[in-house]
Amino acid sequence: MAKTSRLARKGTPPKRETTINVIAADPRETEGKTYPLQVQLPADVLSAFNREANERFDHKKGAKSRFFLEMWDLYRQHKT
Repeated sequence: MAKTSRLARKGTPPKRETTINVIAADPRETEGKTYPLQVQLPADVLSAFNREANERFDHKKGAKSRFFLEMWDLYRQHKT
């Protein structure tokens, strides 16, 4: 966070702090446009699903989506 104590003095404002571009540094691959899937689940089922997804994918962003896609692939393999 910028220090505002220097703003009381006359002169140029403090230089902007630089940070990495998190959007450009996103390591996730994209497979095209995605669409939301909304379902109604009992609280205990949702809690178990979230817990399993976070354990499998190390509490990373997109863990639930990746877990669902993994389950879908297993379903399709079993079906054929």
